[in-house]
Amino acid sequence: MEPIREVVTRDIVIEVAKEFGEALANCEECRAVEQAEEALKKDLRAKKLISDYQSLQFSIQRAQMWGEGVPKDKMERLRSLEAEMNLNPLIRNLTNAQKKLQETLVALNNEISNILGIDFAANSSSGCC
Repeated sequence: MEPIREVVTRDIVIEVAKEFGEALANCEECRAVEQAEEALKKDLRAKKLISDYQSLQFSIQRAQMWGEGVPKDKMERLRSLEAEMNLNPLIRNLTNAQKKLQETLVALNNEISNILGIDFAANSSSGCC
């Protein structure tokens, strides 16, 4: 027989959610992402690498969406920029920090989902998109 659980009001749940959000915002993983982002903002070379990569990537995606061929040199340039980004310690640090934060968020979602008996994240958004 399951123990009887106390029913709590929506206001209490929201208050606890705020506390949870504050704890999450102050966790090591969130702090590591914030610090990595701050370091990256100060490095013009790293920012330019990301900007160039994103711009070229968008250009290639747009061409593909319109059924246009993508020149080989553009694809090679994209791979070259990606390789350069992977070698940049600030970008690599941010990527690693983001991965660790994502792992934490997945673990949190799993815990909440297990308690609720539903996929919490999948059922948290409204609308169809």
